[in-house]
Amino acid sequence: MLNDDEVDTVLITTRHNLHASQIIAALKAEKNVFVEKPLALLHSEVDQIEEELNKTNKLLMVGYNRRFAPQIKKIKEF
Repeated sequence: MLNDDEVDTVLITTRHNLHASQIIAALKAEKNVFVEKPLALLHSEVDQIEEELNKTNKLLMVGYNRRFAPQIKKIKEF
């Protein structure tokens, strides 16, 4: 999909240790990225992602699905 010109956005929902390398590869392929948390495991990975993101005009978003979990909603109501 990284070489497919019809794909402009990738969704990364893999194991946490793969997120950083997959984000960087997608950004290098000029794709927008939506990744489930965490963005990365190490500060150095975040630095690498930031460096690659600054080279492009693509979007990078991190999903925090827990905020919509029923238990979290109950806690917020309480």
